[in-house]
Amino acid sequence: LSRSITRAKVQQYQRYMADADRVLILLHNDPDPDAMASGLALRNLLRRTKTTAILGAFQGVTRPENLRMANILDIHVEPMTPEVVSGFPRIATVDVQPHYFGDILDRVDLVIDHHPEQPGYTTAFKDIRADYGSTCTILTDHLRAVDANISERTATAMLYAIKSDTLFLSRHTNRVDVEAFTFLYPLADATLIRKMEGAVIGKF
Repeated sequence: LSRSITRAKVQQYQRYMADADRVLILLHNDPDPDAMASGLALRNLLRRTKTTAILGAFQGVTRPENLRMANILDIHVEPMTPEVVSGFPRIATVDVQPHYFGDILDRVDLVIDHHPEQPGYTTAFKDIRADYGSTCTILTDHLRAVDANISERTATAMLYAIKSDTLFLSRHTNRVDVEAFTFLYPLADATLIRKMEGAVIGKF
């Protein structure tokens, strides 16, 4: 997509989400780096804090490497129930599409994902690019299109996610993944990425 088209789409969903007191950014079960980092990126795009844009999942983070990322970057994924989810005025899903949750989600407002598009749900806005290696690559496009200010923590999470979802840019990698990686690299904290990769043993 051209940058101007992406900019128009992003500005539309930014406006649409702006009037809600709270937004739920729903991740798939046992979220991986791409899901968690995409959640941070969307929160960044919506210019919200962790109290007004909640990262949630029905089943929380359990895998050791994903827990390490969550701990190092202080990413809090709140446990969800269908009742809690239905109380949010706005719901976005990142790195996952609504069909994944069965019939729990009767409506969503925004879907951003890099998996093949699935039918069977309605949403006000969506950006699904199955040829991209990670959802963070799509969100890098969104952030760049509106010249968003990306925090070091978010950039670090996104860079790590692109690395892990594409196995160090070796699989399912599109030119855009490499471009996103190159763009995020100077904004990220390389030391924290090495820690998350487990290269730093001992003192944290």
